Amino acid sequence: MPIVDQQHRHLMIAIPLVGGSPARMLGKCDKVAIFQVDPQSKRVLYESVHEAPPHEPGQLPLRLDQLGIDVVLTGEMGKMAQDLFEQKGITVVLNVRSKTPTQIVSDFMDGKLTTHLP
Repeated sequence: MPIVDQQHRHLMIAIPLVGGSPARMLGKCDKVAIFQVDPQSKRVLYESVHEAPPHEPGQLPLRLDQLGIDVVLTGEMGKMAQDLFEQKGITVVLNVRSKTPTQIVSDFMDGKLTTHLP
């Protein structure tokens, strides 16, 4: 079962995108898919896509923190970005490979993706 902040009723998940598909590398994303998920039913309650901020150190972690994100699911991410997400209390799951964003969220909720611990 995914890590859920007890202060949140729902789990907020972000998936970086390039051209509408999951980004292989966080720094290459142009948009971010956001999913609000009920951790009990594992059902997606809401889904939206946001423009990514400029690729500058700290901008994406700051923006995702402002959006209340709990978890980022992505392919690769540099150590500096991992540290910035960790400082914001956002869990990072790496090595996510090409699937649809919805399938990635489903796999995560079913425990098929593992959490990266720096």
